[in-house]
Amino acid sequence: MYDRVGPDTIRVAVDQFYHRVLGDPRLSHYFAGVNMSRLHRHQALFIGQILGGPVHFQMHQLEAIHRRLRIDRDTYWAAAFHLIAVMSSVGASDDVRLHLFGALLDLEGRIVANPARAAV
Repeated sequence: MYDRVGPDTIRVAVDQFYHRVLGDPRLSHYFAGVNMSRLHRHQALFIGQILGGPVHFQMHQLEAIHRRLRIDRDTYWAAAFHLIAVMSSVGASDDVRLHLFGALLDLEGRIVANPARAAV
């Protein structure tokens, strides 16, 4: 999937994703004081990894990075749906978006604080 989507398209999707997220009052406060250039780069690498590209991150790193943010389930899925939407807008096929959605389902427990107690 990574080869079909390509790193350039992923970078465009990440740019659109952060444009949407920074404009969303449910999410924007999480990024106050964050080096957005670095975050863009890391997010593009991580999405590429999810889609079968080179491995740059281990799951324990993802957990450690997000643990201090205390992200709840609603917040996680708000960001996730922004990502799925931008992948659609950059022309990612249904199977790519479904694969990404499946990965987001798998990652929820690593990012959401107390996922067992999160509201449904």
